[in-house]
Amino acid sequence: MSHDSGIRLFYSSNLPVYKIVDCYLDWGWSLDYQGEISLLPLGDNYNWSSLKTTEIEKVFDTFRKKSDAHETIGISLIWKGTDIGVNAHFYSDNSILFSILINRKVLDNTEFTDVSWYLPKILMPLSKRNIVVEFIEWREII
Repeated sequence: MSHDSGIRLFYSSNLPVYKIVDCYLDWGWSLDYQGEISLLPLGDNYNWSSLKTTEIEKVFDTFRKKSDAHETIGISLIWKGTDIGVNAHFYSDNSILFSILINRKVLDNTEFTDVSWYLPKILMPLSKRNIVVEFIEWREII
C-alpha cells in the first residue's frame, strides 16, 4: 500500500528560487544521499536524475539555470546526521512542495507521518532569513 504525505507552503520573498534552496542547505539539510544528489535536470520537471556528490558545481549551475528559466527546481534533501529526507520542489510562484518520501518519520506505533518532526526543519530556514510564510498545508493520503 502506498502512502502519500507532503507539506506545501507559499512564502513572500524577492530572492531567486536557487537562493531559497540555499536557505535549507545552510540550516542543516544536505544534498548528499548515499553519495549521490538527486535532482530534476535542466529542461525537465518530471524525470529525476542523479549526480555524484563530487559534481556539486554542476548541481548549483543547474539550480541557477532552472531558476532563470522559471523551471521547477527539484532536489532531494536529507536531514543532517540521518537518512530521513524529502523530495523538495521549489516553484517560481514562491511555493515549495516537500514530498515526504525518504525514510519517512512516523508517529510511534502508527503509519501516520510525524509532522512535528518535519515542520520546524521546513519552516525555520525561511524564518531565520526573515522570509514570511504566508500559507502552509499538510496532506496525508493513506
